[in-house]
Amino acid sequence: MADTLTSSPFSYPMGSFYGDLDTRIKVLEAAIGSGGGAVPDYSVTSFKLADGAVITAKVADANITYGKLAADVKSKLWEAGITPNQTVSDLADARTRLTAAEAKITWEKIAVVDFVSQTQLIQTDLGAFRDLRITLELEPGASATTTMQVSANNGGAWLAGGTDYSSIGAYSQSGVTSPAAFTITGSAFAWFASNAGSAARPQIETLTFGQFNKAKEMQGTGTGSWISGSQFLTAAVSMNYAPATALNALKFLFTVACSGRLIIEGIKG
Repeated sequence: MADTLTSSPFSYPMGSFYGDLDTRIKVLEAAIGSGGGAVPDYSVTSFKLADGAVITAKVADANITYGKLAADVKSKLWEAGITPNQTVSDLADARTRLTAAEAKITWEKIAVVDFVSQTQLIQTDLGAFRDLRITLELEPGASATTTMQVSANNGGAWLAGGTDYSSIGAYSQSGVTSPAAFTITGSAFAWFASNAGSAARPQIETLTFGQFNKAKEMQGTGTGSWISGSQFLTAAVSMNYAPATALNALKFLFTVACSGRLIIEGIKG
């Protein structure tokens, strides 16, 4: 005997085969979402999947294609060298490429050193870095100047050719309208040596070098500010290390013991 619809909205008699089937279909629909049984592209979001529910073993090679990814993800993959004609078949490989892309365009923190009563600071293992950015905060124990040398054998020896290091720039001081130029050539960078900082008064120097690890001349620029007696001074400088040498370490030297902080950042290449 056929089931009879008894009310509106429709309901099935107790124990009806169709009523049971309807219940099962609703359970299935709730589990997979609406639609004709297929899950459309983009319909499964992070909010529909429990952590760990989808693992690499469950995703077949070539099933994740560039065209199915969101725009922001496509942009990051493009930076990582994954083009629209490629397929991401290994999630770990994609992550590695993204990390490599980010490393090429961001400053990486190499060292942050807080120091007390030091006359020199040495940083080795810089051979992977093409570009360096240095911030040097100083509080000298007496009137002090700073110089810098580089090394090609990770600090085993410091390059000190008599005319290898050149610095040229200008500084201004409070109460003086015309800046004074300076040129310094010697066995170390000595960018602000013409005006020593006063004891226990702060100094700050910022330096940027390019082609540090290349067998080419190294160029750099810098700025600094310091106090000498009653005068406040600021300077800008350009630097050149003439020998075409791949470098991998640097050393700061102070004429008296200094305290402060050294920050070194780099970009690999």
